[in-house]
Amino acid sequence: MLFHPKPITLDSQTKWEIILSKTLRERGDYLHADEEISYQQIAGVFLGAFEDQEDFEEYLYLLAHEEANGFECLFQGMNREIENKRFQDIQKILNIHGKDSLSLNRFIAFMEGYNLFPFRNEPIYKHYRNNFKQLLELFQKKYTNINNQEFRRVVVDLIKWSWNYLNEWEKSYNFAERMPRILWYGNAKESEVYFLYFLYQFGCDVVVFHPDGENIFSILGENTIPVVKFPINVPLFQFPAQKPNRRSTVAQKASNELNGVLYDESSGMYRAWQFRDYTPQPMTLKTTYDELFILQPEKAMYRQGFIARTPYVEIPNLFSKIVGVTKDRVEYRNRVKKISENHLIHTVTEFPMVKKYKTNIQLHYRSLIQNDKICSDKLINQPFWPYKQLATPLQKGLADVISRFVHQSELNILSHESTEEKRWYLFGQAMLIPEPFIRLFQQFDYSQEVPGILLFNSEGSGTFTREDAALLNLLNEMGFDIFLFNPTGQNDLEQFLDERHYDIHWLEEMSFEEKFPTTIFETRKSKIKMFFEKILN
Repeated sequence: MLFHPKPITLDSQTKWEIILSKTLRERGDYLHADEEISYQQIAGVFLGAFEDQEDFEEYLYLLAHEEANGFECLFQGMNREIENKRFQDIQKILNIHGKDSLSLNRFIAFMEGYNLFPFRNEPIYKHYRNNFKQLLELFQKKYTNINNQEFRRVVVDLIKWSWNYLNEWEKSYNFAERMPRILWYGNAKESEVYFLYFLYQFGCDVVVFHPDGENIFSILGENTIPVVKFPINVPLFQFPAQKPNRRSTVAQKASNELNGVLYDESSGMYRAWQFRDYTPQPMTLKTTYDELFILQPEKAMYRQGFIARTPYVEIPNLFSKIVGVTKDRVEYRNRVKKISENHLIHTVTEFPMVKKYKTNIQLHYRSLIQNDKICSDKLINQPFWPYKQLATPLQKGLADVISRFVHQSELNILSHESTEEKRWYLFGQAMLIPEPFIRLFQQFDYSQEVPGILLFNSEGSGTFTREDAALLNLLNEMGFDIFLFNPTGQNDLEQFLDERHYDIHWLEEMSFEEKFPTTIFETRKSKIKMFFEKILN
């Protein structure tokens, strides 16, 4: 018996679900004569998603669970069991093929000789054999050399799944009346793609959904399965395990649509916490001394260089050391005090401000390396990860920043230290971000006010350490503003971080008596200004 499926024409408006539940005989264009059957087949690759993702998730759930549809959801996990003798027989044939480069006909003959095909004594055997050969021919078109490792994997899996699935399905219902119906969702390994295409060629109903728009069959080189594109692409999400029990109201959906129009990444208008799922990247500005006090109160989105591109947001931030004091002490002290009074600025007047991480962290570090960098997804799931109290998007963003910081930090390497040892050191220090900065990070709405740190390193403030420099380097990577006031003119940050990574502003005088200002001083009026005030009054 031979099957001749005729895939129906599909588009996003086709109500193929109605046809799906019908028997082959009821679908129309059905013909059964001379041991050959032709019928309408449901087959399609559905790329993208509905504009309303909630509706799309509910649609997928019902599609998979409606009893009338009768779908086999193979994406939930393929049965990989295989009889030991059957596996050994396949290996024998593959070894022979490896030595003698068998033609496809001889290869198929060996498979038959070892009784590896199901349905051997049934009417559909010829149909199965023909389609198995067609699939190997398709493989040969792509690879030319059908004696590679992938070929071995595909052959083993095709035989394995033919017995585990097709053979079992044939026992359940008559293929002349009802073909198996296959539902696949998301990504697939190469041998899985070949098996799905084999089922399609065999005559099964096969529908594949991939919300981010990837056609898994493109790996074959050629593909005759109809493709249907939905309005939008969305990141691959977990297939709904249960029917959604919450639905958006009409007003809420309208609000989301309006937000999508008004608050685009490049619109210049941003709603609160719009970029909370993004990873911050610094765009450290080079400024004059006076510009510091103009830019510091400015929101990030109004600073030159602010850019949001999924999944990153570039934050124009400030990193400056102010050496010495101005002749006008009142102006100097008022500027320092004004910055410190910002609710998103943390002030430090004593050093060191952070301890050295002393626990051996090398094994933890090495276990997290993936593609030559720290895997942030693994990091946030480690027992030693100290920032679990943060909202999950913030944890992910911070872990991404730490991964970048550890591998790209410009902190000076010590004479006895290797690059790898420096990374261990930085990774350890990244686990010790003081609580005040974690709180500021939680308040950091990336397009809005920029949090920061003001350091006042005067005579008697203590010793500025390498750990302090590493923390400032990390805060800079997080997008924070950094203001280091050093009235004495002595080295601190320069000992550990090259000066090209931050601005240094030299003021007129050095002072060893300067204390951190505790109040705003009234600026003394010049005689000329007082003269004009008298005239005007």
